[in-house]
Amino acid sequence: MPADLTLEVTPRRIDTGDRIDVNVGLYNVNIQGIILKIQYPKGLQYLRGSAYLFQDKKQIDYGPDISQRAEDGTGYLVFFLSQSLIEDNKYEALTVQFEGELEVKDGKIAVDADYDVATAAPSRKFNVDNPKFSAVEEITINVNN
Repeated sequence: MPADLTLEVTPRRIDTGDRIDVNVGLYNVNIQGIILKIQYPKGLQYLRGSAYLFQDKKQIDYGPDISQRAEDGTGYLVFFLSQSLIEDNKYEALTVQFEGELEVKDGKIAVDADYDVATAAPSRKFNVDNPKFSAVEEITINVNN
């Protein structure tokens, strides 16, 4: 396992225009680095500037390296947590916010982590058409009009 992950989403039911907080707990992170992926449904919009990495009780502004949508509207945020960022495996969490834009019925927010291949360019590590996403944790959300 590249890392042990937990997922918290609050609140799980919102109206359009409201925000959802997502907290990904990070434990036993591989010291070679990982690729952390967050998948979210059409109808939610990532709020730029809302991503923070918590490491050794410090908050670090850490936006996604990739933010893309698949043809079906599913969104992906991809974070490359490199070896140089990993100091004594003291990651605690990564947090992001989403805003409800459209109605969502039983949508899923999910997380996955993969080993980072340091020699590959970021564009070769993630392809929105083939995200190689296997949810480690997922939570159902709803957005009401």
